[in-house]
Amino acid sequence: MTTAVQRRFPAIVRIGHGAQCAVEVPFDPGREWGLGPGPVFPGRNGYLVSASLGGTWFDGFVVPRMKRWWLLVDRAVLDAAGVDVGQDADVRVRPRA
Repeated sequence: MTTAVQRRFPAIVRIGHGAQCAVEVPFDPGREWGLGPGPVFPGRNGYLVSASLGGTWFDGFVVPRMKRWWLLVDRAVLDAAGVDVGQDADVRVRPRA
C-alpha cells in the first residue's frame, strides 16, 4: 500500500459536470494512495478528499469521468477562492477518512 500524501498541481477550472465545476486531477487516486474507491453520493463511486483551490480548503471528492479523474468544486468554493471558470488554480488534494 502506498503512503497517502498530499499532491499539488496546477489546473484549469472547467464547467460541465452537472451543476458543478471541476478540475482535472492528473493522477489515479487509487494507484497514488493505494486506496479503493467508495460511494461519494448515490450511484457514484470515487475518493473522499480534503482539497484546496487557490488556498481555500474544502471537503470534496474525486470521481472518474471520460477515463479521467475530476475534483468537483461548487460555486461557493470558487467564490471564496476568487477563482472562476476558465482560470488557472493551484490545487492541493489529499485523501480523507
